[in-house]
Amino acid sequence: MLSLFQLANCSQTVQIPYMPPATAAAHDAMFGFLVIPNGTSEAFGFKACRSPPKSTGFPVSLFSTGAGTSRLVYSFLPKWVASIGFNVVSIDHTYDAH
Repeated sequence: MLSLFQLANCSQTVQIPYMPPATAAAHDAMFGFLVIPNGTSEAFGFKACRSPPKSTGFPVSLFSTGAGTSRLVYSFLPKWVASIGFNVVSIDHTYDAH
């Protein structure tokens, strides 16, 4: 699974779920011992541009988490790197992320 983060000037945004519903449910179950209410993970989301950026002439950076962790946990970091002028491709390695 890949995600692409790019610097953009958005005229319209759309709310995107932070993770798919099945992943959110598994995440809630995994951290249930912390007494976090069910549905908490499903409530997370972020805003994205409705249309792709017009200019893509920025350098490309590949972000790989490792340690069995999903790229979704670290999306704040590729967002920041994109904000300083990079196209950032974030990857989950098959069978490596929870």
